[in-house]
Amino acid sequence: MLPPVKDAWYVVAYVHEMTDTPLERWALGRPLTIYRDSRGRAVVLDSTCPHRGYSLAKGRVVGDCIVCPYHGLRFDESGECVEAPSQDVPPQRMKVESYLVKEIAGWVWAWAGDRRKARPFPTLPGITDGDDWIVDVRLYELVRARAQLMNDNLLDLTHVSFLHSDSIGSPDVAATKQECSYGEVWASSRRYVRNAAVTPTLEAAWGISGPVDRELVQTFYLPAIHCGFDRFLRREPCDSEATDVLACRRHFHAVTPATATSSHYFFARASERKATVRPPISIDYQKFIDQDIEAVELIEERLGMGIVPNDVSLHSDAHALRTRKMIRDWMRKAGYGSPDVWVGTAAYP
Repeated sequence: MLPPVKDAWYVVAYVHEMTDTPLERWALGRPLTIYRDSRGRAVVLDSTCPHRGYSLAKGRVVGDCIVCPYHGLRFDESGECVEAPSQDVPPQRMKVESYLVKEIAGWVWAWAGDRRKARPFPTLPGITDGDDWIVDVRLYELVRARAQLMNDNLLDLTHVSFLHSDSIGSPDVAATKQECSYGEVWASSRRYVRNAAVTPTLEAAWGISGPVDRELVQTFYLPAIHCGFDRFLRREPCDSEATDVLACRRHFHAVTPATATSSHYFFARASERKATVRPPISIDYQKFIDQDIEAVELIEERLGMGIVPNDVSLHSDAHALRTRKMIRDWMRKAGYGSPDVWVGTAAYP
């Protein structure tokens, strides 16, 4: 297996999942043990005990340490073995890797690489409750498909018109060209749909009726975070731009590679408090997330069987293809060699 990208922030858990009972979650091809110590600090360690390879997550937290249940070895939050019951002093090499951890916006983030190279977080407005926004949906799914397939799904919103046609999608989204912009480690797209149809699901959820203007913006922060918003606006016939915001919601997607063929998907939605219309009911986000997951898992299953598509692209794929290239170039520049096992197969770039 090729080495995963380490020098990046990844979401590994929700804050509410962190307790003094260890949680094991695979990330970047390695099992991690995630827990809170006696002082309430979040700790993320490699989960494989260096003695005989047992899972530390099967153990228990004692004070600020985790104890391996196999032979009683005790490791502190830095990954150092501080006690070996069978001898006076633990071997110096008896240690596990520890990760720089932050708790931001309701998520637990881990930096798996060189701590001195840790980058600042992207700005994530609206992902925590505040004066202007309220977080009303948080979901998590283990996806049996490589992370890049989920990233592809989120980078090309034309699929909304078809895969989610029974809920939030309408044909005019796919028919509207997107405006794209790029930075060193981010890629953003915007669609402004004029006189958009409002699906029955959206009409029931938000209490609005069409036609309205709809603005969809999505920004991808390499290699794992997508932030965007979906706004519905009313425009007077004489106005060139709509100004009356009927409804707005922000979406946050974190895609963390678990293994070469699986990934973790964290989703949060925030609604704007001051929008003209407040949602009388909640949209069933689990439904269309399940639709996305079903699609990428089917693709992964076929890739695993050696059924690789010709990958003939459309004009609307330009943004996703450029972003794939950005990921590959970024990985190679960081010294990770060929990223095919994490980004796609050689024939499926």
